[in-house]
Amino acid sequence: MNLSPSPRRLSNAQSLLLQLFERDLPESELIDVRRVLTKHFAQKAEEEAERILNDRHELAQDIEKDSAGINENRTNYAQTLRSSPK
Repeated sequence: MNLSPSPRRLSNAQSLLLQLFERDLPESELIDVRRVLTKHFAQKAEEEAERILNDRHELAQDIEKDSAGINENRTNYAQTLRSSPK
């Protein structure tokens, strides 16, 4: 019996990147590519977080304040969550 996993199809992004980078790149260019991709995905994540905040009518300061309160006393926060009606 063959237990090896079935081969996965490449995503469209993976296929495109393979086509773009058919040749070896110097390490400095690889670092540049990583920076560009990282910046792109970080921007997308920030846009999504902003959209969520806007949908909920919350400000980043509100979230930071809530997070600080939660981190100060996690036990009380956990008890509050457990005791609140669902």
